[in-house]
Amino acid sequence: MKPGEFMIKSVNSGDLGIKIQTRPTILAPARRIEFMRSYQSDGDLVYDEETYEDTSTTLSLAVSNTQFKDADETVRRAKIRRAVHDLFKGGSYIPFEPYFDESVTYYVILNGSLEFANKYYIGDHYVCTLPLRIKPYKLLKNYNEHTITNGTVLVNPSTEIARPIIKITGSGDITLSVGGKAFQMKGVSSSIIIDCELEQAYKESGGVITSNENNKVLTPTFPVLNVGNTTISWSGGSVTQVKIIERWRVLV
Repeated sequence: MKPGEFMIKSVNSGDLGIKIQTRPTILAPARRIEFMRSYQSDGDLVYDEETYEDTSTTLSLAVSNTQFKDADETVRRAKIRRAVHDLFKGGSYIPFEPYFDESVTYYVILNGSLEFANKYYIGDHYVCTLPLRIKPYKLLKNYNEHTITNGTVLVNPSTEIARPIIKITGSGDITLSVGGKAFQMKGVSSSIIIDCELEQAYKESGGVITSNENNKVLTPTFPVLNVGNTTISWSGGSVTQVKIIERWRVLV
């Protein structure tokens, strides 16, 4: 990517004449910790959830109006507003890949209103600011979906645990062992997908979820890929294929 550009919804902002003016300040995510008083004890007790809060930033964008050169100013402004809003609108987190951190993917959601300046600041560019809420972890791009064999050892390149997606083709009562911890499933029929971040089991077709399979899961704690080496194996049932998307991650 060129300086100022970003990828969002598989669109390069530069193709729309939209660029980040200055690299934004991004606050590090705060750990979820609760302090509690204890009777006749000095200081406070700490309850650590071992999770992190979302963080935030504000983007300042320069938006070229040259693509709407033939329109009058009122129409041009309306089209530019729509172009920016369409990139970030939606009620869920969306992948965001900025030029200043190309090796990772952030997950962001618009956290307020877009604000457009009433005058040009840089030649034929409008200036727009927008507040973003950011998930505490960003995903490394050096991961993909691949087939593994029974007893595969995965090496986590990060200093944080990963919560993978595991796709199992097979039937019956299956026990998946991840890092020595058993994850049991009962009555699997043809296939099942284990999303360890959402802590959900389901079936899908063409990328669309077709059925909820949570009733097949017997183990309440979903697998994680530890820092360093994690061995994955399975037993029981009739498993013909296991695929995994590791989703290596680091803190924002």
